[in-house]
Amino acid sequence: MLNERINVFVDEMELRSRELNHIFNRIEESRVAVTIFSEKYTESTWCLDELAKMKERVDQGKLQVIPIFFNVKTCDVKLLRGNFGDNFRSLRDIHGRDVSNKFGEGNH
Repeated sequence: MLNERINVFVDEMELRSRELNHIFNRIEESRVAVTIFSEKYTESTWCLDELAKMKERVDQGKLQVIPIFFNVKTCDVKLLRGNFGDNFRSLRDIHGRDVSNKFGEGNH
């Protein structure tokens, strides 16, 4: 892909010890993002912060996101149902309403 001038960025390859701002910069440099939603996606504030940044860029017309749903239904993600929704609510209870605001709960 590098020969085709496609810069591949996988946040798992980024050191988790780096600040989230480094990841945000990589998202800002991107034109297309692929997000893999799973049941455990909403267990991570890191993932939700990345998703909020991607949503911001999408709203600005600067990023297209391709969602992949792995062992989770699209309606469970959209409507915060099942384990996906339960994990989200648990994280929200721990970290407060800020998590809901970032993820856009209620704005489906």
